[in-house]
Amino acid sequence: MFWHATQLYLAGAARAVCYILNGRPAAQAQDAALAGSNGFPTPEDFARFGAKGFSLVRGGDYQELLLPFVTPASP
Repeated sequence: MFWHATQLYLAGAARAVCYILNGRPAAQAQDAALAGSNGFPTPEDFARFGAKGFSLVRGGDYQELLLPFVTPASP
């Protein structure tokens, strides 16, 4: 879950940089019928998620995300 969420943020940041450098694309109409939001998960939702063998954060995923910021650049 954590890995997927961070990938969305990174992709959004890259898109924002493109907009800043190249201008924003023309707006597109949105279908209001497709709009919506999911509420926050309940404790029961988290329990079901974990029971299926999933995890919100794995140490390896977190380390992988931080690696570019803590690894010295090559000379």
